[in-house]
Amino acid sequence: MRAQVPAGGVAKAEWISGGRAAELVLTTAASKRLVFDQFRRGDRAAVADALRSATGAVLQDGVVGTSGGNYGNLVLGETSMHLTDTDGRRVATVPLSAVAQVMAPAKHEVEIQLQEDDTLDKADEALVELRLFVPPSHAGLDEAGAASASASAGLEGLTSAGIASEREGSAEAEGGASDRLRAEIISAAGIHGSMGEAAAEFPDRVGAFLAPRGRYAVEVYPSFLRLVGKSNEFKIAHAKISRMFYLPRPGNLKDDDGQPVPDHYYFVISLQDPIRQGQQRYPHLVMNLETERFRCELNATPEELKARSLPAVLDEALPMVLARILKAYTGKKLFRPQHFASGEGHKAVRCALQSHDGFLFPLHQGMVFVHKPACYIRYADIHSVDFTRIGAGSAGIKSKTFDMTVRCRASGPGAARDYSFTSFSRPEYGFLKLYLQKRGLR
Repeated sequence: MRAQVPAGGVAKAEWISGGRAAELVLTTAASKRLVFDQFRRGDRAAVADALRSATGAVLQDGVVGTSGGNYGNLVLGETSMHLTDTDGRRVATVPLSAVAQVMAPAKHEVEIQLQEDDTLDKADEALVELRLFVPPSHAGLDEAGAASASASAGLEGLTSAGIASEREGSAEAEGGASDRLRAEIISAAGIHGSMGEAAAEFPDRVGAFLAPRGRYAVEVYPSFLRLVGKSNEFKIAHAKISRMFYLPRPGNLKDDDGQPVPDHYYFVISLQDPIRQGQQRYPHLVMNLETERFRCELNATPEELKARSLPAVLDEALPMVLARILKAYTGKKLFRPQHFASGEGHKAVRCALQSHDGFLFPLHQGMVFVHKPACYIRYADIHSVDFTRIGAGSAGIKSKTFDMTVRCRASGPGAARDYSFTSFSRPEYGFLKLYLQKRGLR
């Protein structure tokens, strides 16, 4: 990374030593923080001379908290958040641009999830999560927090202890401080949709998610998608979406001709980088949508609507409204089952994966299992498909179900992976086998 700082553009320069190494921290006049590491402790004099000559800044020795305590203050700056101990010494600094999600896993707690660097090796270690406990009213902590906040040289922002001191009444004492701190971090990190008004909004009453489970309001922006739940929020860039699936869930409804009519649709969004909720990762977002009629007025100019081939108002079945809007704004392919039909005329067959019941949707280029765990298998990655328990059992009784094992080719350094689908209804064997043979599988 290359950074240029004009002469006179450095507001503060700090030299921080730790062990045998050291780092140079520059704060620019625009409040941008630049960190240069991998210095040796003995480089200080040379760095100070070069810095004074180039920018006129005087190098100061930064003070770092090394007591090992797990309590202190959180100070929000313009571009970074700083963890300090009770004496105002800096313990750690995290760029706000690295914050991915801010959640409330429990009362009085705030969980900060950080962006994961996909360039790191598997053996590398990186900070991916911070969990903070914001204590309820405590006069001693409030006074200590106010003192340390004022003692933090050059740090101006909001402290968690300072938030706690502002609570009044029992309602705020039930978690108001942590909620406010969470809201402040979300706002400072730009997660809260501060990049403009949403082009389309879907309330949480229609946003029933199976993965991650819960109800989320869905907001569609020109460059990203935002999911807003009671405790969690996710911001997903359109560039991180790989593909989407529009899948009719098998049900009991039929039309006048006796053909099945879906009353729910699965809408699956596959991600390049999985989102994380606690220790669980979700590479696929799965929505379970009813086919109710939904009216959506798009917040876009006539020129933007024309460029995306969308009308100003969409008023049709909810799954179709969501599919049309997301396809237009993300620019990603939307896959749906077309040619496959089960024995009952459905676009999927019921089975189980890892003992979890669900539906397998054979598509034109791959197959999707919904929903736990949701997975997508491309036909191009499949080496072979094996059917078992087709014939009679040991007692000569024909089995009512059969199993299918999908063996995939090894990709990269990883080992080949197998998927074992079980408990297919026996009448579906011929339909499924014939379709997979037409797709060139053996």
